[in-house]
Amino acid sequence: MMQNQKHFCLFLAAAFVFLFSLVAHAQQSSQDRAWALREKGSVLLEQKKYDAAIAVFEEVDRRFGQDASPEVRSHVVNALVERAIALEMQGRTSLALLACDEIDRRFGRDTFLIVRHQVVLALNRVKAKILFEQKKYDEAIEVYGVLIDRFGDDDYSRTRGQLLEATLNMGNAYGRKGEFDEAIELFEAMDRSYTENMATFDRTFVVDGQLGIMHPGHSLIVEALYAKSGMLLEQNKRAATIATLEEIERRFGQDTEPKVRHWVALARKFRANMN
Repeated sequence: MMQNQKHFCLFLAAAFVFLFSLVAHAQQSSQDRAWALREKGSVLLEQKKYDAAIAVFEEVDRRFGQDASPEVRSHVVNALVERAIALEMQGRTSLALLACDEIDRRFGRDTFLIVRHQVVLALNRVKAKILFEQKKYDEAIEVYGVLIDRFGDDDYSRTRGQLLEATLNMGNAYGRKGEFDEAIELFEAMDRSYTENMATFDRTFVVDGQLGIMHPGHSLIVEALYAKSGMLLEQNKRAATIATLEEIERRFGQDTEPKVRHWVALARKFRANMN
């Protein structure tokens, strides 16, 4: 009897291990399939085959959209973000805006940092960008504000980079409205955050939307200071403009990062033209 019970317990343990391995394999298979399909869409998007890419991204959502695994979910939301990008690149901006709202509705309160990052991308790089380009500055500012308020505490380097970019763009939107004091206040807040948290900025990166190149977060600080100098000049504050341009040179003139060098070069040219 004791021997039979022992055999039964061993059988149950083996069965549990087998079932667990099946579940893990199924989850891994779903993750791999979702990734491969999403990658197919990404290649089509890079080839500017927008309709084909959109169809693939929609298939990712149709096949894996109900999967509870955070890893699979990240591929689904990534596909939906790229679908929104494809719609924007086709000039179908109304549909792209609706796509971003759907992403936010479904994933905006997700707890998985990579999924949350994709939501930030959709709202910053697609929705707010479209609104900005349509000169709907108040609406764009509202989106930037939502991003900063909702995702500002996320400890994920690329999300931090996107939020820096959103803050910069919010300042530029205020500038387009002629509200230079509000814009300059945002730029100065960015700079204070940088000087107080340099270690964090060393782990903050911004991905160039056009080239896929990663730039350090402090490159946006230089860009913000350069934008600040232009707005100061718009206010006829010549001395403050010169002081800001010289500050860029003093603090970042020896920086070797390409994106930083770009803004330093523009600041030098701007300063030379003011002599």
